[in-house]
Amino acid sequence: MLNFTSHINQDKKRLIIFIIALALILVIFRAYVFRTIDYRYTGVKYQVGNLGYGESVNIEIKGKYTIGLFSSFDEFDGKIIVGDKVFNYSNYVQQDNHFKKIPLTMETRDKNIYGDLFYNNVLKQITLPIREQEGSNRHSWSNKDGFVISAPSTNREQAIELSNKLIPSQYRNGNKLE
Repeated sequence: MLNFTSHINQDKKRLIIFIIALALILVIFRAYVFRTIDYRYTGVKYQVGNLGYGESVNIEIKGKYTIGLFSSFDEFDGKIIVGDKVFNYSNYVQQDNHFKKIPLTMETRDKNIYGDLFYNNVLKQITLPIREQEGSNRHSWSNKDGFVISAPSTNREQAIELSNKLIPSQYRNGNKLE
C-alpha cells in the first residue's frame, strides 16, 4: 500500500512541476513576444555635411509591437509622431540584412514616403532619414546633404553615431554620415 501511494505522490509532483513550467513558459513568451509601447524621446534632426545644423525634435511611439517567431516577421500596430507629423502604422516590419525598418508614409492623396525609420531593440533606438521632394511626385534622400532624425540623442554627435549604427551601409553608399 505504501508503494502505491508513493507512485501517486510522484505523479502529483510531476503534474505540479509540469503546470508550473508551462505557466513560466507562457509568462516568458508573453513578456518577450507582445509589447505595448509608449515611448517619448528627444532626438536631434541634423543635415548630413552641414556641421552647423542640428535641432531638437520630440518623438512619440505608441502601439503594440509583436516579435515574429520562427521566421515570421515582426509587426507594429500604432502611431509614430515625429515633431508635428503623425504616422499611423499597422503592418509587418521590413527587414533588410538584419536591419529593421518601418516606412513612414504621409497621409496624402499620393501616399508619399516621408522616410524609413530604422531601429533596434523594439524601437528603443531609432533613426529616420527624411526623404525630400524632388519634382512633382519623386522623393529621395541623399547621404551627402540629406536630413536625418535620431533618438534618443541630445546633440549632433550622438545623433550621427546612432545613425551610422542603425542605417545599413548600402543605404549610406558605404559612407559614414558626418
